[in-house]
Amino acid sequence: MQTQQDYGMLAASVRLDEVSRLYKRGGNSDLLAVDRVSLEVFPAEFCSVLGPSGCGKSTLLMMIAGLYPTSSGRVFINDTLVNGPYTELGIVFQRDVLLDWRTVLDNVLLPIEVKGLSKARYRERALELLNMVGLGEFAGAYPEQLSGGMRQRVAICRALVHDPPLLLMDEPFGALDALTREKLNLDLMRLTTESNKTMIFVTHSIDEAVLMSDRIVIMSPRPGKVTQVLEVDLPKPRTLETRADPHFHALVHKIREAFHSMGII
Repeated sequence: MQTQQDYGMLAASVRLDEVSRLYKRGGNSDLLAVDRVSLEVFPAEFCSVLGPSGCGKSTLLMMIAGLYPTSSGRVFINDTLVNGPYTELGIVFQRDVLLDWRTVLDNVLLPIEVKGLSKARYRERALELLNMVGLGEFAGAYPEQLSGGMRQRVAICRALVHDPPLLLMDEPFGALDALTREKLNLDLMRLTTESNKTMIFVTHSIDEAVLMSDRIVIMSPRPGKVTQVLEVDLPKPRTLETRADPHFHALVHKIREAFHSMGII
């Protein structure tokens, strides 16, 4: 019988019903970050959330993970109400948050320890993931010996090591140089395609969202609302050459026009 701790779990579905988040700051300074967002993300879908700084993208992700409570509305993962931290997912933050005193391999295995699972059982998977992103020879290295892009690849492996059906990523490549970012875009597309994950990916980059996504959720300035959901019907598998496709440019232009109409561009 398959359990949630087995490899190869089915991809997750996510549903948000009229979700809002109000930050109480006292007096008249309360801040409405997210306003009545309804959205469905389908199993094995790569869904990007695109919007200006401060529009509540990261807050939305934290509510999906159960790390922030909703002020109103409900979040469901696989039809289960999220009412606290949801453990059967992987999450990658803007910063890699690696532990400097642990080796690369031990950083990847950290979720296994936290969950009380067998490190011996998952060690082979951790090494396999590191090899997939070109870091197999750095398993015994420490974070201070790695570049920023390498550290972020370790963080991605850590999020995937327990084979979660759902992966949340909060602008994981925002601080990287353009070449490293392109390499990690390709790595991530390959990893998610091969592992059949459901992905919710927060980004500021229009090009990145179009290249990687099945659908793109466009959010308004704060308080963040969903203004448009765009299907990305570019053929797969995609490569960097996909950016030369006229339809790619048409989709980028359509999104820029949407932001222009909101006064953002």
